[in-house]
Amino acid sequence: KEELQAQIHRLQTQNQQAEMQQSQVVESLRQEYQKLQEDNRQLLQTRQELESERDNARKAAIDLVLSVIYYRDRLFTQLEMAGGESTGIGERVLKSMLSATEQILRDNQVTILRDGRAFSVNYHETVSVKITDKPELDGQIASTIREGYLFRNQLLRCQQVVVYQYKEPEA
Repeated sequence: KEELQAQIHRLQTQNQQAEMQQSQVVESLRQEYQKLQEDNRQLLQTRQELESERDNARKAAIDLVLSVIYYRDRLFTQLEMAGGESTGIGERVLKSMLSATEQILRDNQVTILRDGRAFSVNYHETVSVKITDKPELDGQIASTIREGYLFRNQLLRCQQVVVYQYKEPEA
């Protein structure tokens, strides 16, 4: 009987030790869970801050790109106003500045929409129509009035174009 009581006592002691260990493990896991929750909260806050900074940087980049485009438009206007001065220094300077602004735009992931593309309502705005007697030209771009721009595949401005429209020749 004493042996049985001793065995029961050992089992009770082992059980108490196991319960204490289990309690310690549960407490440790609870603390780790709380730490993970706090880390997750901080990560979410950091993510929101980074997304906000990214959005602000993107807006600032677009503003800068739009400024270059505005400057480029003014250069084109000045070049048109120079008219027939094909050998003048002013025209060469304007063309050089246009080339420089084009390079700035390219360096900043801007695609200039020019002739050579098929007409698309996604990228082009029809400003005028040019009648043609050639059916294969119907709907094609005849000329560009104003360049369009894509910034990182986001349309900033449609290319303004003249589009051919087929009309049968009168007999």
